[in-house]
Amino acid sequence: MIRDQEIELEHGVWIRKRTLIPLRCVQHVDVKQGPLARKYKLASLYIYTAAMAHEIPFLDEQAAEKLRYTFLL
Repeated sequence: MIRDQEIELEHGVWIRKRTLIPLRCVQHVDVKQGPLARKYKLASLYIYTAAMAHEIPFLDEQAAEKLRYTFLL
């Protein structure tokens, strides 16, 4: 979920992990595709902060590019 001031990531089935990333801490955002992901028009979005990188995998490639440009604004 992307809010005005932060990004909330949640993953896990049995053990849930929730991460809040303040938008002011985002340094840059990348979209990556391997050959298999490219075949199925999927991509992973990587959000980099000073501490680490956070991945949102298996997005539609157009949705990943749209999200990447959202962080530039």
